[in-house]
Amino acid sequence: MKSLLTRSRHINPVFLAFMASSFMIGVAGALQAPTLSLFLTR
Repeated sequence: MKSLLTRSRHINPVFLAFMASSFMIGVAGALQAPTLSLFLTR
């Protein structure tokens, strides 16, 4: 049990890259979505 508590976890670089890209795409979508309807009506 003690070895489970002291073992360090390594962050998977693929998981880190996926989370970073998902965050950036989410922020870009949140900034772009409110103004999209304005440009689509013209």
